[in-house]
Amino acid sequence: MRKIKTQEEIEKKQKRMKMIIGIVFIFLMTFSTAGFALFGRSGNSKSDSETAQQDSYYNGQYWIYNLNGREFYFTNSKEQTKDVSVEISATFNNYVGSNVYIDSDSDAITNELGNNIGRFAGRFQKACYGSCEEDLPEKDCNDNLIVWKESEERKVYQEGNCIFINGDLVTVDAFLYKMLGFS
Repeated sequence: MRKIKTQEEIEKKQKRMKMIIGIVFIFLMTFSTAGFALFGRSGNSKSDSETAQQDSYYNGQYWIYNLNGREFYFTNSKEQTKDVSVEISATFNNYVGSNVYIDSDSDAITNELGNNIGRFAGRFQKACYGSCEEDLPEKDCNDNLIVWKESEERKVYQEGNCIFINGDLVTVDAFLYKMLGFS
C-alpha cells in the first residue's frame, strides 16, 4: 500500500525535482557553450575556399566539401575538373532563394545540380531554353537558367543569367567548383 502524502509533501517533492532539472539544464547549457567555444571553431580566419579545401573528403561515392557548415557533393574530384574551361561570374549567392531552371535531358546532370544548388534555391525546376514541345516552362537568359548539352568539348560559359555547360558530369562539377569558389 502507498503512503498517503500531504499536499505539503507533494509540493516539496515537486520543488526538489524542479531544482534538480534546473541544475541539469544549467550544467548542460554551460558546458555545451564552453565546448562550442573551445572545439566548435578553429579560431583562424581562412577564406571560404581555404576552409572548403581543408574540410573535404571522399566517402567512397562522393567528394564532399564543406562551406560555411553546408556540405556539397561532387561525383568528380577537383583534380579531375582542372582542365575544364569555366568562364562565369555567377556565384552561389546568385542562386540562393532564387528560382533556378535547368534544361537537361540527363537525370544524372539534373541530380548533381539539384543536390548542390536546388536545395538552396527558392525553386529548382526543369525548363526549356527557348521553345520546346515538352510541357515545361520556356525560359530565356533573363531567368537563372542552366543549360546542359552533351559534348566532346568540355566548356562552361555565361550569357546574361544563363549558364551553358557543354560536356559531361565532369564539366558540371567544374562549374559547381568554380561557382562555389573551390577552384
